Amino acid sequence: MSWIVEYKQNGYYSHKNSVNSLVLKIQERIAQIFDTKIEELDKSALAENLNQRIRTNPELRNEFYQELQQIPDLQELPKTGVVQKILENLSFQEAKLCELKTQIYFPWEACFFQGWHQDINTFGKTKSVTMWVPITISQHKSAVKFLSGSHLLGPVVHQAHEDPIKGIWHAQLPNQESYLTKKVESLESLPGDIVCLNRLVHHTSPKQEEQNSLRLIVVMRFDSNNPEHQYTKVLAKETYSPYSMEYYQTNIIPQVRNYLLKAPPVWSAPIRI
Repeated sequence: MSWIVEYKQNGYYSHKNSVNSLVLKIQERIAQIFDTKIEELDKSALAENLNQRIRTNPELRNEFYQELQQIPDLQELPKTGVVQKILENLSFQEAKLCELKTQIYFPWEACFFQGWHQDINTFGKTKSVTMWVPITISQHKSAVKFLSGSHLLGPVVHQAHEDPIKGIWHAQLPNQESYLTKKVESLESLPGDIVCLNRLVHHTSPKQEEQNSLRLIVVMRFDSNNPEHQYTKVLAKETYSPYSMEYYQTNIIPQVRNYLLKAPPVWSAPIRI
């Protein structure tokens, strides 16, 4: 079975060991930013150290994030031959890079651990693909879970899930408990893999309370520039989100930013059994 067939059937596919050398350069720079070694990036000791440093100086959190976005080699990832070949195989003759960022998941920040959802923030264009490049190892308990084939059900109206104390303002799929009885896959990945994701596939973050280290990925999103794939109200974000774009921009984003400016709670790594 070709990867294209599997991607279309499942809604996701992981290209193994695709950009190892470039990811190594990114890891080296991240290790410098955190004043550590590459082999420590996915260790609980680093997470505990950063938690203590950010509690002492909450502004460090934003400084770290900004430095992660300015890594020179980050800009090279979308240009690599393997990424361009993936886009070609997905029939993106005219691909536009719409998003490129280094995403960091601190294990104490509940606001970045989302329940079952579709990537409705990417809705709009009729042809789009998201790629994740892991910078740290994602094993079973730290891996994103997918419901294979769920993208074929089409877009679903999401519901609001809010917990302001934890900085949570999420749009998530209804009937979250129903996924407990469904057969889902934990997509384990290694640094240098490229995970292609259909934005309609149902997926969920790993459980926050089970995390004992940082999770780092590079996110790339490509939209088609082909005139046939332009904006459509059928896939408009506002149609499926519990929040209007205006409300999200003027109310939710400022609240999340204010939450992240505060000193984080004391955190220590849970013991994994």
